[in-house]
Amino acid sequence: MVRFNNSQRLGLDLDRHIALDAGAGTGKTTVMAERYVQHLIAHDQRATHVTPPGPRTPLSGLGALRAPQRERTGIDAWPGLLPAEVVAITFTKKAAAELKARIRVRLARSRAHAPTEDDTEGMFDPRLRSNADVEMLLSSLDEAPISTIDAFLHRLVQPYIDRVALYPVHDMVAEAQTPLMLNDALHTVWRVRSVEDAHEAGVLNHHQAFIDARNRLVTLLGGQQPAEVVLKGLMGRSLFVEQSHRSMIQRAERLGLPWNGRGPAPVALLLDLIAEPVADDVVPFVEELHATLGTWKDLFLAHHANCVAPSEAETHLTRFNHLVRMAQAPCPHQPGDALRWAWSLMMALASSSGLDRRPTSFFPRNNLPNADEWPSGLLSKSNVKGMSKGEKDDLYASAQGFQDVLRDRLNSPLGSLVHLLSRAAFFLNPGDGLDGIPLTSPLRVEPLALPLTDQPPALGTYIDGALQTEVLSDLITIHRACHQILARRKSLDGLHDFDDLQRYAADVLLARCPDACRHLYPPEVIDVLDGLGDEPWSDAHITRALTLLSDQEPLREDLHRRFLILGEIRRQYRAFIIDEYQDTNPSHFRLLARLWGRRTRQPDDPMRPQGDWDPTVCIVGDMKQSIYRFRQAEVSVMRRAVAMIRTSNLLERGDTRLNHLQEEGHGRDPRPVGAGGEGGSFSNDHSITVSAPHSFVRLDIEDVF
Repeated sequence: MVRFNNSQRLGLDLDRHIALDAGAGTGKTTVMAERYVQHLIAHDQRATHVTPPGPRTPLSGLGALRAPQRERTGIDAWPGLLPAEVVAITFTKKAAAELKARIRVRLARSRAHAPTEDDTEGMFDPRLRSNADVEMLLSSLDEAPISTIDAFLHRLVQPYIDRVALYPVHDMVAEAQTPLMLNDALHTVWRVRSVEDAHEAGVLNHHQAFIDARNRLVTLLGGQQPAEVVLKGLMGRSLFVEQSHRSMIQRAERLGLPWNGRGPAPVALLLDLIAEPVADDVVPFVEELHATLGTWKDLFLAHHANCVAPSEAETHLTRFNHLVRMAQAPCPHQPGDALRWAWSLMMALASSSGLDRRPTSFFPRNNLPNADEWPSGLLSKSNVKGMSKGEKDDLYASAQGFQDVLRDRLNSPLGSLVHLLSRAAFFLNPGDGLDGIPLTSPLRVEPLALPLTDQPPALGTYIDGALQTEVLSDLITIHRACHQILARRKSLDGLHDFDDLQRYAADVLLARCPDACRHLYPPEVIDVLDGLGDEPWSDAHITRALTLLSDQEPLREDLHRRFLILGEIRRQYRAFIIDEYQDTNPSHFRLLARLWGRRTRQPDDPMRPQGDWDPTVCIVGDMKQSIYRFRQAEVSVMRRAVAMIRTSNLLERGDTRLNHLQEEGHGRDPRPVGAGGEGGSFSNDHSITVSAPHSFVRLDIEDVF
């Protein structure tokens, strides 16, 4: 038996979903290989109790087996999992080859009988009936899904390529050819002049909307060349663009905003997105600032005639009066409004140049700034008349204490984050936030007006929320059309790339409305199918779409057939082992999680698990690093997956079918101890006196289950 420490043995537990946080040099590849082998050999594990065997068709190459068929357990009768039923995903071809090699070596060492003295590598396993079974498993490894995510998706999609591809092709684009094809597609974007041109170029629908969006973008960005730079950047991060669009639609639904992803998004949606990083903290943060500001301004209002009035000889549009209005207005209680309030405060407490410094220079020279043609409105202590020295000293000393509080809070880590977000939130919709600033001040800006004129505006400008959401909508429209044009361009050469492959996989797994159906299904059905939520294994969106199609039988039958295909694909896989999970991007997570949902049920199948996932899932990664950011990988994907694993395991705690395999506060090492509980059997370690079919391993506080 391979010697593992306690943490490594916990990684072999097959009776629950597992998250392994393991970096380089921790032996994780050895643990993954051993876990894979245990999935194959163990008769007693979660997968054999809650999932039915997959479609166990004989694999090619069994004719080369040396052992006669009568000595082998039949594929249909094999009590463990077959290699075709265990998915092992890594993120490089080299790692996949190494993992498969280690699995092969480990499996080849397994023996159904006690090894002879000459067999120094053999490992007795009482669960094996015959060495011929080991030979059968080894021959099946050649076709096992042990590969990179891209190779796995390619394997998954190929049988169904004609159902999902608008232009079915089978060859991959060479890496050197990809940028040339992209340039060609972008040149086509600029050549389109009419709806007929757009249709011929490959744009599937909304042809005039694409042309209008493209023309607006070129105008706003100052020409075709800068617009092409933006589009190339979007095409290079297509997964991020599509995921962001889906997330925005889901967020709008959660907020109760009437937006289905078409046309400009509500400004309130962008404001909520900007406020998300500080959503839990910004309101109490601003409440503290509001209270401190109110006390500070009351000090000077009590001496208005001495400290304030002399500064208002030329204008009442002063920084102090602006702050008085802010303090007297109710404190905002929504995160987005709180951010806007914070920026309005910062503009008054610091000059425009001071706002760019770190730490920010709030209250320069211990007073409000006289800068940017926006007067302070508050006299310095030395210029105050009509008050004794003691009164002035007491007043300004008290004010200094509150100014220090405001300065410290605004330059704190949270204040710095609020500083970064609040300007963007403010200019989405300044409201009356600019009313207290003189018209001559460079801080007084107005929204950029369209159409653009040859003459510069009298005041500075900003892009308001309405224009921002229109530009965002145009970018999404053009991005979608660019992909359709590029797909058409690749089809002419009979090629596809990895982006196409992921779209095909998403269509097969119904993670979105298939492209092949978008010109057939009603818009409301497309929206529902595109609305896969935060639980990507769930099929609730498909159920809703089938309901909407209840009076359109041909379309309902088409979607139902696609749903049945998904259920049959899920039946193939009973366990997943996914390496380098911290390098998984959100789209990959969604696609893999689609395979964890409910499989097509047959009469003799066991009762489904009480949790949401049918197969047993193991993820392995190091949350302290991510090297695939260029593929839009996010460490947050692993953090969310760990939380989901905890939830799934909690849901399955009441499953009595697994009671004999679980012990409170322990994980289970499925490898037999000694003779595995069988009398008269042998072990590799003859010093062992204990014999048991498995062993339990105590869980430590940091272990994730």
